[in-house]
Amino acid sequence: MPAARYIVMVRNPVDMAYSLYEQQLRSFNENVQDFGRAWRLSPERREGLQVPPGCKDPILLDYPAWCRLGEQLERLFSIVTHERVLVLVLDDVKENPRREYLRVLEFLDVPDDGRQEFPVFNPARAWRSPRIGRVIRALARFVAKSKHIQGWLPRRSFGFVRRLEAWNTQYRPRPPLPEDLRMELEAYFADDVRKLEELLERKFPSWRSGPRVGI
Repeated sequence: MPAARYIVMVRNPVDMAYSLYEQQLRSFNENVQDFGRAWRLSPERREGLQVPPGCKDPILLDYPAWCRLGEQLERLFSIVTHERVLVLVLDDVKENPRREYLRVLEFLDVPDDGRQEFPVFNPARAWRSPRIGRVIRALARFVAKSKHIQGWLPRRSFGFVRRLEAWNTQYRPRPPLPEDLRMELEAYFADDVRKLEELLERKFPSWRSGPRVGI
């Protein structure tokens, strides 16, 4: 049996932390409406404190731990040879998705299908009405349980919940982080970014470029 191969994508950890926060906010694991405050609550939440009611797991709110990518890649390389790991950088994917797609195909020894269009997946979004969003999420859980556990509903999906979710979703650019908060996070991740640069033998100067609009 051929050895397993691994594809890993890394990105600016500051933007990753902000994006992860918004995902948890949308999933109702997070209830703090200010990212800076949620970031600073991470140590307490790691101890099981200040965790929102209904949060699936406090570890989901540990934004610093999730985004220390240099540390995580170093741990992966300690158990898997470099030749079995392809590391993609989100900046490169956004710059030239076709080129990075071909790298993946070559790594997996898969023929090129000629694909040229690479739409954005999972863009920044928010509920139009969080209250209705909670109802939709509860309905989704009920439908899933009724299909796969209780057997009350046919497993075929009619897309009703997805249509409700689409109706209550708005897509918009993520507001830029306040400059002081971005600088705070850049300082926190500085050593980890340097570790990532050493592991990948490349520099990420744009990750230290100050405020920008998130994606």
